[in-house]
Amino acid sequence: MRKAFIPPNPPNPVNYSDSLKNPLEYFEKYISNDFFASVSTLTNMREVSVTGHSLETSATEIKKLFGCTMLIGIYALPRLRMFWAQNTRVPIVSDNITRNRFFKLRSRLKVVDDNMISAEEKSHDRFWKVRPLLDSIQRGCRMNERSPMVSIDEQMIPFAGQVLMKQFVRGKPNPVGLKNFVMTTPTGIPLDFYLYEGKGSSVESALLATPEKLDVGGRMVLKLTDTLPLGVFVFTDRYFTSIPLIDFLFSRKVFLAGTIMANRIPKNAGISSDNDLKKKKRGSYDQLVRDDGKISLVKWFDNKPVNLASSCMGVEPEGSCRRWSKSERKYIDIKQPAIVKNYNAFMGGVDLLDRVIGKYSMRNRTNKWTIRTIFHFIDFSVAAGWLEYRENAKAAGLPRKEIMDFLDFKLSIAKSLILENQGEDDMEFEAEDDEQPGSKRRSVQPIPDKR
Repeated sequence: MRKAFIPPNPPNPVNYSDSLKNPLEYFEKYISNDFFASVSTLTNMREVSVTGHSLETSATEIKKLFGCTMLIGIYALPRLRMFWAQNTRVPIVSDNITRNRFFKLRSRLKVVDDNMISAEEKSHDRFWKVRPLLDSIQRGCRMNERSPMVSIDEQMIPFAGQVLMKQFVRGKPNPVGLKNFVMTTPTGIPLDFYLYEGKGSSVESALLATPEKLDVGGRMVLKLTDTLPLGVFVFTDRYFTSIPLIDFLFSRKVFLAGTIMANRIPKNAGISSDNDLKKKKRGSYDQLVRDDGKISLVKWFDNKPVNLASSCMGVEPEGSCRRWSKSERKYIDIKQPAIVKNYNAFMGGVDLLDRVIGKYSMRNRTNKWTIRTIFHFIDFSVAAGWLEYRENAKAAGLPRKEIMDFLDFKLSIAKSLILENQGEDDMEFEAEDDEQPGSKRRSVQPIPDKR
């Protein structure tokens, strides 16, 4: 039915705290000291069970291991062993952990006691080997302020080895690996996540019986939105959005907006065809509202048609956007429905989190999916902490130039982990040959002509 869509009232915006903490405190929201103590104990236990001898590692040494691994991701030498080689060694790494000790600890890392996990638990949870770490980080995510606008998308953990949970997602920068479904604020702060266990695994909402007609993407959205308050607007892309999903979320007073595949639009809906909109000028659109007024369908023509469905917004208030016109050889303003503008503004949170994780990530080559997953979620926690710090800094009114960038933030955490119980002056991260303000450059002397 072609009529005006009456959206629900938008939720109140979140007010972030203006209280700033040091980088390590943000990190410890997700991974506490108890985790490092547990890892050291379990790693020693595993070594005893395999060789009969303890590694005699400690929580302090495990922190050094992770701190040095962060630095290895930052310095990114072509080969891992170059950090200890005579001609290429990096003192901040090599002076704090030997090469052999680094590789031994990394290969023996354990975050769970295998003997404490029942056969039934192992059969129902394919990620049981890293579950304590996942639970710790998930608790930290659920402590974050619930934003009135959230987005849900896939995140890939790169891994090319053999494991049952490995997935292939075409079009992703890292198409092969483990698939993680993440819910974030528009500024990338993670609110919850769920690692996909692969075909045959059960994904169920804790609040609502999951309908059979929903696919994996829809089930993931239902599960992740369990922790949201009433009235939140959720944004998803076309791989998640469906009419049944919108209806089920609406019954919980959670509203959804997103792009939708053409084959998921009811055939008898009667929305304008692609060719009809193409004949009109760029920026034309069509909107249909379901008889009960709960869902709007919008098709907008930009370079090509875009289909969207929503229970919280339609075409009004109409806006505009600038596009390059080949025929007129200049930028022109075209009409843009409100749902398109809001989708573009609020959908990119997971991609932003991914980009931050990808900077200086701990991607040491390994054939163990457990190690790859552990390192990814350490990076995940650092990125989440920095994104929250950035919002706190903005709320505190810090000038942009005074807000710590991600590199300095991660360096600070690495330094804190490595230098626990050591003096602050024991290590210097800044380059020693940086010029001081006002220093004079040495003049270049010409080579004497000895002909």
